[in-house]
Amino acid sequence: MTNAGHEGREEHGETWRITVMPEGKVVFCPPEPGTGPKKSLRAALAEGGIFVDGACGGAGTCGKCKVRILSGTSSPMSDNERRLSGGGEGAGNCRLACRVIPLGDMVVEIPGSPKERAVFTRAAAYGTGPCGLAVDIGTTTVEAALIDTGTGMVIANRSEINPQTRFGMDVLSRISYVMGHPHGVSTLQEAIVNSIDAMTGDLCRAAGVRASSIGAVAVAGNCAMLHLLLGMDPTPLGAFPFTPAFVGGRDLPAAEVGLETVGKNARLYCLPSVSAFVGGDVVAGVYSSGLIRHKGDALLVDIGTNGEMVLSKGAALASRTLASCSCAAGPALEGMNIRCGMRASAGAIEDIFIDEDGSVRLKIVGGATPRGMVPRGAVPVGICGSGVLAAIKEFLRVGLVRSDGSLVAPEELPFRRRRLAALYREEGEEKEGGHLSIGLSGDVVITQKDIRQVQLAKGALLSGVCALLDWAGLQAGDIDKVFVAGQFGAHLPAENLTACGVLPAEFGEKMEYIGNSSLSGARMALIVPSVREEMETLARSVASLELSAMPSYDELFMKCLEFPRNG
Repeated sequence: MTNAGHEGREEHGETWRITVMPEGKVVFCPPEPGTGPKKSLRAALAEGGIFVDGACGGAGTCGKCKVRILSGTSSPMSDNERRLSGGGEGAGNCRLACRVIPLGDMVVEIPGSPKERAVFTRAAAYGTGPCGLAVDIGTTTVEAALIDTGTGMVIANRSEINPQTRFGMDVLSRISYVMGHPHGVSTLQEAIVNSIDAMTGDLCRAAGVRASSIGAVAVAGNCAMLHLLLGMDPTPLGAFPFTPAFVGGRDLPAAEVGLETVGKNARLYCLPSVSAFVGGDVVAGVYSSGLIRHKGDALLVDIGTNGEMVLSKGAALASRTLASCSCAAGPALEGMNIRCGMRASAGAIEDIFIDEDGSVRLKIVGGATPRGMVPRGAVPVGICGSGVLAAIKEFLRVGLVRSDGSLVAPEELPFRRRRLAALYREEGEEKEGGHLSIGLSGDVVITQKDIRQVQLAKGALLSGVCALLDWAGLQAGDIDKVFVAGQFGAHLPAENLTACGVLPAEFGEKMEYIGNSSLSGARMALIVPSVREEMETLARSVASLELSAMPSYDELFMKCLEFPRNG
């Protein structure tokens, strides 16, 4: 232990020292007095500025906050934690950070290197001209781009996990956090502001740019994310009549929200929203995609934790009708709330193919062969969202899953597919909606509950699309163009989206992937001032449909839960 480490410990008094590998960063966890609740490892790491994944906000139900205990003393493992953490893999040292109570000094390892958790996607040589910052605050991911405001060139990009996910994976859980904590709004605001500041500093250092040259920041995000950035209470967004504090664009000093790693006189602009459920990220997407300039009937679908969509009906802008809706798709399509789910980092299954003989070929992030599939026998770490969707597409194709989403029992398989029975795993006792699962490789399985999670997400997205079509008096085949937006959506092949029924089969050859259109729109608002006024006008012209208020929506949703009959 270095002298610096001793001094740090003395400064923090009687505390446990937690060393986080591979970074070597040290955080301190004071023993809680008395017999009350003790601070978890996850909470201690969060207070030290270290993010650990998790979909349940520390409730111990999702199994995503896995860490490896390399040394030290902690609370014993419960039966539930043993099940969720994978049965004590790695000689019994794999634990859930939210269930671990430090009882002494510890050395822990968090899966995924810092580069995997926050990735630069582009960098270019740059001088010292004026710069701006475009930001997309997604519910799960935050992406920032350093922009040359003179030329519009992207100097560097960076993305990382939204730090607010440690307080809840979706908007409603974060609103619940605000309702249950007196300083919830300021806590969530501080988390996102600190994240943007840190990303800005890293971008400037990587590009050789002075942070003081950043004179403007443009931010797109859903309505709740923008409320939290500005320190406004999002609670009214979580209950009827769902009234936001604002929907128009906001222009204010960046320092007013606490941004420090920008020019001292920098201005912050938040893009306008349509409603409580259709935010500035969607307005940015509609504008940057050219949806309203497309001749004919077109649709924009932004696939993420929240699924938003906008329908453009009409052959000319003057007579065009724009309608939007939003649905709670949940994080399943992003690999969350899935037994072996993970983000698309090294070791994650991202594609799958099942042979007639029952063998499984996988494509693993960071481990692909020239043909795209890894050799048989390669052991993945988990499965990301695109892999989950690909797996279910294959299960439907070979007849392992019925259209109602239930797993076919091994003895019910037709004779020509009896070899597929070797893929089944017995879960032991009845749990997670069924006692069977499908093994992919090693300990990675898809359970009945996993299939139900994807089914709910696909039902939400498809029902939103169908509701917009019904409202406009159109059929799926009438749509000329489908823009698929979102950084995550770009990784979902059209074949998988239609084969699983996430989108209508008629959309297959009409899809155009446009990536993070929210960030693209923020960039446009940053470099061309007149775009802001055009976006404001656009936002006011979009009708917003409240799906839950539609008389027949429940019936439509149930119908949309059905998978296509592909097997």
